[in-house]
Amino acid sequence: ISAASALCCPRDSARCINTRVLYDHYARDFSPTLAPDYPPEALLADPEALAGSIDARGGCGGDRIGWATVRAAAEALAAARNAAGRLREPGRRLEGSEAKLLKDEYRRLHDAFWDRALGLPNRLHPDSAAAPDFSVDMAAEETPSPPGLRRLRLAGRQLEFVEPAGLRLQSRAMDAAASLTAEAVSFAGHGWLLTRGPDCVTAPVLAACGWSEADAIDLPADKRDSADSADNPHLRLFLVGAASLPAMAAQLGRRQASTASLPIRLACRGRLHAPGRQSAEALSLLHGSVSAAACDAAFAETVKLAGAVWRRLATELPLPGHQRRIVARTVPPERLRLGESRRIDWTLESRDSDSLAPVPVASAAQLDEFVGRRLMCLNPRGQPLSLVHTCLLDCGSLLRTVWPE
Repeated sequence: ISAASALCCPRDSARCINTRVLYDHYARDFSPTLAPDYPPEALLADPEALAGSIDARGGCGGDRIGWATVRAAAEALAAARNAAGRLREPGRRLEGSEAKLLKDEYRRLHDAFWDRALGLPNRLHPDSAAAPDFSVDMAAEETPSPPGLRRLRLAGRQLEFVEPAGLRLQSRAMDAAASLTAEAVSFAGHGWLLTRGPDCVTAPVLAACGWSEADAIDLPADKRDSADSADNPHLRLFLVGAASLPAMAAQLGRRQASTASLPIRLACRGRLHAPGRQSAEALSLLHGSVSAAACDAAFAETVKLAGAVWRRLATELPLPGHQRRIVARTVPPERLRLGESRRIDWTLESRDSDSLAPVPVASAAQLDEFVGRRLMCLNPRGQPLSLVHTCLLDCGSLLRTVWPE
């Protein structure tokens, strides 16, 4: 995998993704979605599973595609596909203006199909709602309160914990967080390729990862942008952070991985940005495999990895409170993003629900072929890569969340 800068605009490698690299030759007029070279039948091969996925997601998020809309769109897609097939063969035998008209019509039908088809949600994994929640206690028993307690405010409430003499406990905690974060990055360096992605991506990359515009921060047009880019809504820039899924997936856009490089294991430490939230540091992992079975195995592997990392970190971090635990929850279908087939979230919680609000610390999402199909991330046989994205929140960000200045 080459450096992320190869996919970024040369004028400012941290600013945007070069859309010319990500678009195919059908997108010269700035189609709102990518048009991958992928058999349309693969998307509509199992209409019952598709209908079940849409229904379970509550119509794909209310303001997104509802089931009635998708059903009508599916009929239009089938008609467009059949019409394109009828036009294709005669077009090869004709010459001159007639051939051009038929080819232009086929291109229009092709683009119309993918504009709708790429808005369909990912399939739901059979285990997306079946796995039970589980928790790991961070302390085996209650620690007795030693002398010298100092009352400090934590998330709007008063809690008691020890302050070492001569040291601000916050400073000591941040030092420990920095050490543990460095250890986690070092751990990821064994078997994972450390990369650096861009902080900003274009609208097609955002959509290709199943993110809505509400998931990212819309950036105003820059004076350095061309007039076409500034006026075209499909070339808008979004701030997501280098450790986000869109930033990492963009590094694989329009690439065919060599046999020797599979499975792909990318690791990136960077920012995460979300509207209305404080940005945070995160360590993200992106696993690319060649089959559905390998994707399932990768998801199980990263779930186990994330749990192990946070058992270690949460045990050693000097967090206030004595009865704390890491809880892993299977995300219900209605809360999944469009591109996720299943996801597990980890939160740091207290047994006393009044003392500490749940704090998100990690997540693992199985994406299957959803992103690979849209960004044309391919294996040597020309098939889309199946991806798993795991995000581990930086320890310092965790402390700033539960321990505000």
